[in-house]
Amino acid sequence: MMPTYTKDRVIISTIYYNCCAAGNFRHGADVNVADLWKFTPLHEAAAKGKLEICKLLLKHGADATKKNKDGNTPLDLVKEGDHDVADLLRNNQGRNFTPLHLVEIKKEGRTNPNRTKFRKLSREVCGEVCDIPENNSVIFVYEKRPSKVSLIGEISYQFCHLKMASPGSNFDSEYYSQITFMFVKEDYQLQGIGKKLVKKVLNEFKSHDKIRPIRIQSAGRAVGFFEKLGFVKEGEIMETVCGISVFRFMQNMERPITMPT
Repeated sequence: MMPTYTKDRVIISTIYYNCCAAGNFRHGADVNVADLWKFTPLHEAAAKGKLEICKLLLKHGADATKKNKDGNTPLDLVKEGDHDVADLLRNNQGRNFTPLHLVEIKKEGRTNPNRTKFRKLSREVCGEVCDIPENNSVIFVYEKRPSKVSLIGEISYQFCHLKMASPGSNFDSEYYSQITFMFVKEDYQLQGIGKKLVKKVLNEFKSHDKIRPIRIQSAGRAVGFFEKLGFVKEGEIMETVCGISVFRFMQNMERPITMPT
């Protein structure tokens, strides 16, 4: 008998998850069954930090890449501290997994060697050579293994010009602190690295100024990522004359400096 939807949100995913937790995994059941919100049993188990249930669901064919109506995979719902669950889901998304204790986030200068590194990684990620803009700071992310240190992410940003009295009409006015570029290698995405980079930059902005909002011109496909970090769309998405697809559509976005990170 199919369960009904009630005000208490007794949903397929929850009932199916409870069956698994009780050891009642029935032969032939659809392990990727979803409710009206597109939550699967794996979403529920991941959100609750149930490692063994996640293992059981994956063993029987659960899809770790399925997204709910909010665009979240099971991995996106894992709470901080549930490292074993997060590790399991990352490995089952078919991506390289780097435990965060093996990641070094390091602020460096706009030197020629660092500009070369920045351009190389940007081309690898998006197909276009992007340089660290003038008057920008840069933070790199390294994966540190016993035998190798690899660059896997980077972000460039500019502090607001405190002597400017007004912003003028340009969205990218130096009156505002701005994130200019961010790139994370594809195989290392969805691991929280981009989120850590942005949060580190936001904290730097707060130490510089506590009033002016933060701005970014986001690539269209990254809008959802920045919305989760508190950025709000300003105006409509814009089509550019840029030749590469990743920057074909751009969205102006803004975040209050007073919002907690």
